[in-house]
Formats: sequence, structure tokens, C-alpha cells
Amino acid sequence: MEFKQLSNFVVLAEELNFRRAAARLNISQPPLSRQLAALERELGVRLLNRDHRRRQASLTPDGQLFLVEARRILRDMDRLARMAKLRGSPRLQGTIRLGFVGSFARRSLPRLLKASRRRNPALSFELSELNSGQQLNALRRGSLDVAIIRGPLGCPGIDSQTLYEEDLILALPADLKVPRRSAPKAQALAGYTYVQFSPSIEPAVFHQTEARAREAKLPLEPLRLVDRTSALMALVGAGIGVSLIPQALSNEDHPGVMYRPVAGSTRSAICVAWQSDRIDPGITAFLRTAMEHAKELAPAALF
Repeated sequence: MEFKQLSNFVVLAEELNFRRAAARLNISQPPLSRQLAALERELGVRLLNRDHRRRQASLTPDGQLFLVEARRILRDMDRLARMAKLRGSPRLQGTIRLGFVGSFARRSLPRLLKASRRRNPALSFELSELNSGQQLNALRRGSLDVAIIRGPLGCPGIDSQTLYEEDLILALPADLKVPRRSAPKAQALAGYTYVQFSPSIEPAVFHQTEARAREAKLPLEPLRLVDRTSALMALVGAGIGVSLIPQALSNEDHPGVMYRPVAGSTRSAICVAWQSDRIDPGITAFLRTAMEHAKELAPAALF
């Protein structure tokens, strides 16, 4: 019994007309009749009753049962062929232009790329470390496919999903006398400049840290705005300022800087974002991987 015999029988059983079945299969009627006769001899049963004058046919009871099994066999063969094809070659190919904030790079980004490689080994990436404002502009221009960004976002034409939230912590000069795991009292920070990211660079971080600082009754004046983590940490390490930062920024060693918890409940969200009308299978697969591994990407509790 051959695959072609089964598939041709199914077509004939659906049409119940030799002329129409032959036309659908793009063959002449005599070979179709011979294939059916050979199949019946091999099985030892009659599958179709023929009306040669009208070129019509009807399924016998054996033919009805065989049709059910033939369809099942064809479905199974098709499924096996697709599985073999997927195993024999990568499922997705292409390049994703991925942007990310610096705080995501050290710990979370390698984990996400490794998970994506396991799932879709032929999917490659062009990586760009950019602040959130730059990534939003790049998404709008179409020069990025996916952005790992500080949220929440409210931008027309940009869709986003929160991967995880992390705590906000205090970055303090290392020589400040503060208990190791205790939130400092607000008066202990009097006289220091409050250093923060510019709202044009990291708008979500600016508003989140401002809310958390007010919750904790921290002194917010005088205020110094910066556009880079290195500048923020330099001011803190020099004993000039204090800052509220997302916890992930504490993963790197900054001379003269120590970290402490702070009172309050406001947290910082890391989101994955993409342009609403520029989705494709590769981007969809990457977004699914990111959401499935979101818990693994979040930084461990520091305090």
C-alpha cells in the first residue's frame, strides 16, 4: 500500500465521481480506476460500488471504515513529515535588532539570549545599549525591532509588556554612617545633593524614584540631573550626592558607593516593547521566550 493510493482514494471518496476526482488529482480516469482496483485486491474488500454508466460511485460499509483510517494515516504522516522538517532545520531564521538599558545588560540579557538560542538557534541579534528615551525614538523610526526599557509606557503605536519589577534602593557615599541593612533616616542625608537621571533620558525612572523619595521623606533639594549611570555613581562615590536607583544598577562595583534599603513601596518596571504594526514570527517567538523566562531575569533581592 502506497501513500499515493491512500491519498487518491480519499479524494475519490470525497468526490464519488471518477471524472471529478481525476480532474482534481490532475490524472486521467483509467489510472485512477486501476489504482483503486489494486488497492481493493491488496485489502481483499470492495471499497466502492461503481455505476460505470453514470461514472458515479458510493462507499461500501468497508469503504466508509477505510476512509476514516485513511484520513487518520494521512494526517499522521503529514504531522511526522512536519516534525522531521522542524528537527532537521532551525524553526526560525532572521535577525532581531534588540535595544536594552544598561542595567539589564550584566545579568539578565545573557540569560534571555541563552533562552532564545535554545528555543530558536538560527535567530540572531544586533544589540544596542541605549537609554529608554533613545530606544523609544529608535522604535518609532523602525531602527529597533524590540526594546528592553524602563516602564510603564504610554506611547501611541508602541506595545509593551512588563517583564518584572525591581526594588528601588539608595546609593550612598561609602563613608556615611548608616547601619548595614537599615534604611537611613531622612535627616542623615541632609546636606547632600540629590542626584537623579534626567526625565528626558529615563522618564519612568525619574517619576518612580521621585515618588519613592517622597514616600520616604527624603530631601530632594538641591537636585542634580545626569544622563549616565557613570556620572551618577561618580557623584555619589565622591561624597557629593545620594541617589535612588533601580536595584540592578548595584550589580557593578562602583568605588566609594554603598547601597541601603529605603522606605516606601514604589518599584521600577522593566518592560519589553515593540512597534505595534511591525510584528513578525521571529519577533513573536522572541517576545514569547522573554515572557516565559521573566522570573529568571529579575534580580535577586538585595536586602
